[in-house]
Amino acid sequence: MIVLMRNLLRKLYKGTLYAIYKKYVISYRDRNKLPRCYYTYLRRIENVIASRYSNASFIFISDSHWGKNDRLSPLIVKHIINHTDVKRVFSGGDVITLSDKNKESMISLWNSFRKSFSFAEPYFYQIIGNHDDNSYQQINKKAIFSKENIISCQTIGDGIRFGLNFSFYVDDTSGNTRYICLDTGKQYLEEDDYKNLYSIFRNTPPYWHIIVLSHIILEWIDSKYQCRAYTQRLIDLMDEYNAMNAINKTRVEMIVAGHVHNDFYTTTNGGIPIITVGSDAYGVACGKYKNSLTPYSEQCVTIFQLDYERRKCYGTRIGRGDDFCYSLAGRKRLTNDGRTKFKR
Repeated sequence: MIVLMRNLLRKLYKGTLYAIYKKYVISYRDRNKLPRCYYTYLRRIENVIASRYSNASFIFISDSHWGKNDRLSPLIVKHIINHTDVKRVFSGGDVITLSDKNKESMISLWNSFRKSFSFAEPYFYQIIGNHDDNSYQQINKKAIFSKENIISCQTIGDGIRFGLNFSFYVDDTSGNTRYICLDTGKQYLEEDDYKNLYSIFRNTPPYWHIIVLSHIILEWIDSKYQCRAYTQRLIDLMDEYNAMNAINKTRVEMIVAGHVHNDFYTTTNGGIPIITVGSDAYGVACGKYKNSLTPYSEQCVTIFQLDYERRKCYGTRIGRGDDFCYSLAGRKRLTNDGRTKFKR
């Protein structure tokens, strides 16, 4: 009896020590490592990315809602950067969630998010979303984050700011690509905002390609995805630019956005593809489902590869959602009878 009790106590003692070791030592050691179950999957992703020819590429995540996130996406992105040629990373907005109640906690979340992606600098860029001052839109009187607070927290890498509050653009000279990152978080635009944007379009070098990234383009209205008046005008501006600029072939190739927390694809009237991606967080609508691959909650990381010769955009998804391939923007031309057609 005494021997049995002694063996039982020894097992309990060892079990307690291991539990402490597992909780504090292993978790501390592995907190900067992805779970093992990801690596076979990521090696396949590496091969997929390497097998495609592309003129330009970037990683896009959106609606991270950092207080409700398993925070594996920085480790996923770091792995991709270290093992592929993809280096640019765009965050599509909504780092903050409406339920974050005070400025100190918001600054803490912003700093945590930015620090988690510091390995990607100077090629890490943050687009501002409608929740990022802790209001539904940036002009809300309940906002507790000022414009200065947001600018101090926003990382734009080697980007150049222009008129639209927190908007900026990034030039990739090796890929002849200009990334224009719009601030649509305040959910309206002034007349000067459209003029400033059009001047950035017009100043793009000849034979370059424009990728527009924004937090808001589409919204869920009357049981379908559609634009509000201010984003529809943005889209019309892009279509107009492409139609008038066919001579030097500089054009808006596609629009990438978040906000709706879901994957969706459509095109503008002028043939520009609009691609929205799912939420990178688990504790918000449309981002709360468990990953079938692992016991961890879903992340939602998308690698975009652009092949201008074949006029294709390839999307490789890590986490919730599927891979995709879409055509880039068509060139509008007139037929003999005056009707419009699109040339790919």
